[in-house]
Amino acid sequence: MFELITNAEVYAPRSLGIQNLLICVGKIVYLGERVPQFDDSLSVQVTDLDGARLIPGFIDAHAHITGGGGEAGPSTRVPPPPLSQFTRAGVTSVVGLLGTDDLTRNTQTLLTQVMGLREEGLSAWCYTGGYHLPATTLTESVRSDIVNLEPVIGVGEVALSDHRSSQPTRDEILRLASEAYVAGLMTGKAGIVHFHLGDGERRLSMIRDCLEQSEIPSRVFNPTHVNRNKALFEEACELTARGCTVDMTAYPAEFNDAGWSAEQAAARYFEKGCDPQKLTISSDGGGCLPKFDAQGEMLEMKFAKSS
Repeated sequence: MFELITNAEVYAPRSLGIQNLLICVGKIVYLGERVPQFDDSLSVQVTDLDGARLIPGFIDAHAHITGGGGEAGPSTRVPPPPLSQFTRAGVTSVVGLLGTDDLTRNTQTLLTQVMGLREEGLSAWCYTGGYHLPATTLTESVRSDIVNLEPVIGVGEVALSDHRSSQPTRDEILRLASEAYVAGLMTGKAGIVHFHLGDGERRLSMIRDCLEQSEIPSRVFNPTHVNRNKALFEEACELTARGCTVDMTAYPAEFNDAGWSAEQAAARYFEKGCDPQKLTISSDGGGCLPKFDAQGEMLEMKFAKSS
């Protein structure tokens, strides 16, 4: 069965203009300006997009696929986001993780959810661990989880500069990063540590300290939520010059006056001349968006969606 898509404005990821695509057995076998011709005996399904955009599926590299929340009691636990929450936003690949609750939710339930999403047609992977150290694992070590569990590509999201973190030391972070890095070398996986960044005044100082005090490549250190406040964002931009990839969260524009929306942050990032290959944007879908006062009392909680 052939499928021919004509008159599509194709992005891959940059605009290629109006193109025609031929798909066979789920694979793109032709892309070009010319419309392929077929023998009358062949069955061809033709779809004319009439200039509509055709883009690759998005990768959402930070989603709470088992649900997040729980910081204001069991009733605030967020249920797992359904497949449609990803696909309606054009997401075809997702990386799941655990956050504050890495106890009642764990690596085993995360892996089960990954397999469920794969059965439904989504490409899915996950991190082992969560906010806290020692890391929540299935096979008793981060390195073993990454090496022996095919969907596990790294560890995260490990909390830094946040009152909900386990307040890890530099040596603890370096030991964790070495576990992820070596496991990545052994398997060809990403082998990264994905860091949750809170609003604490220390911001990215822990990661900078780790880079200065070790031989571990900078690509292993991957901070997220870097647009949650403007001072953190500025530090994150500087960190990309040292080889780190940073991840912005697609916060709604009205969510946080202290930071930038993803649209605003991306524009500022490119205006600064930062490396476009060192920037990703994710949804935090399925997670909670709490606000706390200075004493750690919750003032408000909203919930993130991949869409």
